[in-house]
Amino acid sequence: MNTNISLRTAQAAEVAGVGYEGLRSWLKRGLLKDAGALPKFLAPDKAAEVTDLKRWRWSNFGFADLCSFRLAKLMFDAGLPWEIVEPIVGNLWRSHEPDKPEAHFLAIFARSNEYTLYSRNTLAVDLASDIVKAEWMTLIDLHKLRKDVMTRTRVAALQAIAEDIEGTAHISAKSGAALFTPEQAAQRIARVKQIAEEIRSLAAEAQQGRGSYEQFEALLRRIHADGKMADPLLVSTLAAAFPDPAIGRL
Repeated sequence: MNTNISLRTAQAAEVAGVGYEGLRSWLKRGLLKDAGALPKFLAPDKAAEVTDLKRWRWSNFGFADLCSFRLAKLMFDAGLPWEIVEPIVGNLWRSHEPDKPEAHFLAIFARSNEYTLYSRNTLAVDLASDIVKAEWMTLIDLHKLRKDVMTRTRVAALQAIAEDIEGTAHISAKSGAALFTPEQAAQRIARVKQIAEEIRSLAAEAQQGRGSYEQFEALLRRIHADGKMADPLLVSTLAAAFPDPAIGRL
């Protein structure tokens, strides 16, 4: 599981494919309310408490959260009700690891309110032997989902970085006591805004599976030269979202 990925609520909603308030409403209703919680040790005479991590109050979400949000969106889009979606998404929170063969496919049998995790081979065997039929289930490719989440994470991080540096283009650091002349300040702001547009273009490329982290680093060096810093959390997340630094594919 990639522990270096962390997105704020607005970007997490983009990865999920829902609006900001839509994601918060899921969390307030109880999505992932106890996922990842450590068990509590209680005195023998004390009643057990209902665990609720109150994720709607969180400001950042990791890779397992992002995969869970996207999974919930796909399940809702398939017409599955909250009563089926919520427990399955919570139960699978720990399973979102990049290469887990036994958790390649999620098969949801809505009529019986059951689900099964399949590898590619075990699914093929069950279908061939008529143990299950395709029309009985909603089938989600979890490996494809995780790759999609990585792509969406790169796009969301790039877009957020572009918005951040454009919105704060008038703020910069410089060495020495001399102030910029009005003309110099205007030129610097124009350069920063131009770089923000280039980062947006890179986000559009990332959406199509193109581009490289090296391209982003080149843009980062240019804004650093103008005394501008990008959000370190987003930069770190973007770096972590690449599958292979040697390949650098978005």
